[in-house]
Amino acid sequence: MKLMRIIPLVMLVSACQSASDAVVNYGEIAYAINEKDATLSMIDTATDKVIGMIPATGRLGAEINATVMGKNGKYLYVVDADNAELIKVDVTSREVVEKATVGEGVEGVDISPDGKTLVVCEEDEERVSFVDINTLKITKSIAVTGEAPEHCVYSPNGKWVVASQEASDNIDVI
Repeated sequence: MKLMRIIPLVMLVSACQSASDAVVNYGEIAYAINEKDATLSMIDTATDKVIGMIPATGRLGAEINATVMGKNGKYLYVVDADNAELIKVDVTSREVVEKATVGEGVEGVDISPDGKTLVVCEEDEERVSFVDINTLKITKSIAVTGEAPEHCVYSPNGKWVVASQEASDNIDVI
């Protein structure tokens, strides 16, 4: 009956990750990833029309994979797998504020319920790292039991993180 206990966790990861990776809603604007162009489309949710791009010109990185909005609504945090970077973007100016090096193949990002910590899934490193949101420094890294962690999601109470493994048949609850 192990399978029956895992199914709700998998459903939770799927539901949370689909909302946090593909499109981030904040107020009346949704931010959608354009992975190959390494940009974000700003979409007016009332009209479903693209109203701008982040950055306004150029690219955020090489291959962006996930984004999450900061709790104050001022910054988006974006991960770039090819450059192993966490990118802080000011949504008003649509400019990069800061970039920080994280592990190779970073593909997932989420923010803690209290807004103080980001968690990133570092696929090529086979670990999950926790990043202080104020300094963008890694405070702790934890190896996963599977291969290629791709999605990481905080629980609503912030007590644990679920990381799904792309190359193996398991998840980690951290």
